Amino acid sequence: MLVGVAERTRTESRMIETTLSTEYVRGTNVAGDMASADWRFLLPSLHVRRVLCVGVPSSTSLSVLSTLGEHVHIVDGEESALQAVRAACEAADLDHVEIHSVQDIRTLPFEDAHFEIIRIANEELTRQCLNDRCVQDELERVLADGGVLNYELLTRRAHRTNRRVVAHLQKVGLSALRTCWLTPLSGEMRTAVPINDEPMSYFFFKNVMFGQSVKKRAMSAAGRALSRIGVMGSVAPRRAVFLQKGAAPSTADAPPEFIVTLADRAGVDLHRMRCGLSARGKYNSNKVIYYLFENRDTVPGAVVKMTRAPEFN
Repeated sequence: MLVGVAERTRTESRMIETTLSTEYVRGTNVAGDMASADWRFLLPSLHVRRVLCVGVPSSTSLSVLSTLGEHVHIVDGEESALQAVRAACEAADLDHVEIHSVQDIRTLPFEDAHFEIIRIANEELTRQCLNDRCVQDELERVLADGGVLNYELLTRRAHRTNRRVVAHLQKVGLSALRTCWLTPLSGEMRTAVPINDEPMSYFFFKNVMFGQSVKKRAMSAAGRALSRIGVMGSVAPRRAVFLQKGAAPSTADAPPEFIVTLADRAGVDLHRMRCGLSARGKYNSNKVIYYLFENRDTVPGAVVKMTRAPEFN
């Protein structure tokens, strides 16, 4: 107990010293672009060479994508949307973002194995990809070995279709990296929990998403009940799917590779952990939090907090 108190005191002292020595910049703690596209914190790496976005992302997601990859490519067939994103890129001086007018995503203008990350940007294009095997094969063709394909599912019908899609993609070389249920039901992702981890779901509803309003407390109580009987992962409508080309980790609920690597360097072993993510708040200064559970524990054995933007690190 005394050791724990002493360590906490030293940590608080270091935090105070850092805060006092940091230059205050007026207007930094406001709602910002980095408080979006938080699906990126479930990727194996936060820095890659080439990113492909199938469909035009939101303006805030565009800003995040521009920091994720050294070269970012956007393909879409809607000319008005492309004109808007071109103007946004010019205004923000994003000269490493390339815009392509592509009417048929079954024939993309890129070399084989060109991208480390492929993100499908919206529900309509996700539905098209899920229902067209030629599109799936084309995305596999341009995805690099070890690269990740990411998309979201918003309906139970899409869940059923996705099972067939994943089975096909596994035949052509993609493995299931992770699948999570998400909150809220639409808009920016704020919570991600592995779909088959009911103990973690229960913990999140009790301790992370309990809410202050009557409505949110009622939803949390319903979530706890569904988790207790083991069906939360099945009934949650919104999911994020991550498929990796080549051999994926043996456990689909493992922490992202970059988190495990950083911990290894510090002498901390996270390889056996299960991982859930909380990314609450709309400000760049709001932290993303990884809750890490060991084996089948029902409470986390470790918590990792990260800033979204480096100026708040």
